[in-house]
Amino acid sequence: LSKNYIIKPEYVIKYPDLPWNYKNLSSNLNITIDFVIKNLDKDWCWYSLSINPKIKFDNVIKYPDLPWNYVGLSEKIDLDIKYVIKNLDKSWCWCEISSNQNITMETVLKYPHLPWIYSELSWNPNITFKNILDYPEKDWCWRTLSENSNISIKEIFKYSEKELYWKTLSENSSITFNDVLLKPDFPWD
Repeated sequence: LSKNYIIKPEYVIKYPDLPWNYKNLSSNLNITIDFVIKNLDKDWCWYSLSINPKIKFDNVIKYPDLPWNYVGLSEKIDLDIKYVIKNLDKSWCWCEISSNQNITMETVLKYPHLPWIYSELSWNPNITFKNILDYPEKDWCWRTLSENSNISIKEIFKYSEKELYWKTLSENSSITFNDVLLKPDFPWD
């Protein structure tokens, strides 16, 4: 019940004697940072709070001393790379940061000293085939690139000699059946 979207913080306040599960409330999309701050004595799940989209990255910056889960924060859509850089001593998950849709190739190039994971960058929806061709020395993962929906069929047709993984490419959501019909000789799976 505590995860259910119909449960709002005011219900928890009005009925404090109910057996609320704060670990589950941590995932509830109605939970706000203000409610968490007023109830810090509760048994919150800080991973769930850290990935909860209702808890914005600005809240992390405002309350840096809370026991945030940095693996969870690494997944946040509003991740602030400057905050990450200022707090490199935290247990960030560079797999999640590298695939985070808030990260662009410009970010990667601007901060080359960071421990980017190119196999995960290959998943990133902001990575384009042009990025791959411009930086062929990087350790791109062709299997995950083949699944990246930002890779266009035109690029695939143009660079079909690359190490594409046809099984995953065949599952790529950007590929249409018409695309397959245009190139029936390709080794579609």
